[in-house]
Amino acid sequence: GFLGSNSEGDLTGKYGIEGYFNEELGGTPGFLRSERDISGRLIALAERSFEPAVDGSDIVLTIERTVQYMACSKLQEAVLRHGADGGSVVIIEPQTGRILALCGNPDYDPNNYADVDNINVFNNPAIFNAYEPGSIFKTFTMAAAIDSGAIEPSTTFEDTGSIFISPYTIRNSDNEVYGVQNMTQVLENSINTGVIFAMRETGQEVFHEYMKQFGFGGPTGIELETELPGDISSLENSGEIYYATASFGQGITTTPIQIAMAYAAIANAGSLYKPQIVDEIRHPDGTIEKIEPEKLHQVISEKSARLIGAMLVSVIEHGHGSRAGVPGYY
Repeated sequence: GFLGSNSEGDLTGKYGIEGYFNEELGGTPGFLRSERDISGRLIALAERSFEPAVDGSDIVLTIERTVQYMACSKLQEAVLRHGADGGSVVIIEPQTGRILALCGNPDYDPNNYADVDNINVFNNPAIFNAYEPGSIFKTFTMAAAIDSGAIEPSTTFEDTGSIFISPYTIRNSDNEVYGVQNMTQVLENSINTGVIFAMRETGQEVFHEYMKQFGFGGPTGIELETELPGDISSLENSGEIYYATASFGQGITTTPIQIAMAYAAIANAGSLYKPQIVDEIRHPDGTIEKIEPEKLHQVISEKSARLIGAMLVSVIEHGHGSRAGVPGYY
């Protein structure tokens, strides 16, 4: 964020931390009130009141400078290399929700915020850009199905390459027919029909409730201005087609921060934490307010989280996600 003028010409914090914590950062202006004579001079013996100004607080972030620098540099390289419109990177401690890096591209210099061609760059894409997540959403469909007891990783179904939900025919993204597959293989091969099967076994209402528990359809509560909630309102419709497409991440929108926190919940034994970007607030009187991690709720059981985690490892080791593997990390 940055410090800019509002419609009345007053300086105020806008966007990001500056916007969210404008009151805390701004402090309280002081004033001197006194009577004046007809010439405008202060009357020495008149009643006066004086209120000293109070400095604003300092906000200390959870951001790790080195991690932030490297992540943002790599993001910029990737955007340029692929000719992308933009991108975002979120790096989180799953056990606490602390954000170590939060990068968006295109970016701007907050010290020279007026030197931009498009004011849309003021919005952080990690919290503002809602998009159809696609196949990365299949993990949450599978987590809901396993945690509800509807399926197990070894549960099988027969893929014929497509499913007809009147008047639509949904096919696998690669147009392949996989035959008999278990649920781990469904994730390994990213089979659309397989996650529809998992959603059907779970049931529409239960599936919808799990998606809300994972944090989709509402703001995460990150302390940055201009966060958008994403949109899963299509799941309020009764038609099965809305649930079928949502099961593989279409017809709904999420933000990168929502996706990151939901995956962090799986990595953290099923516990969803609020994303934390403020480490402490240093008040002008010298006191320090330490911000503690905030657990929101248990989305899935620890056992379910372990099972889903193992399935995701298998996606890297045996499935289509091999390029996401990092040597030395399980």
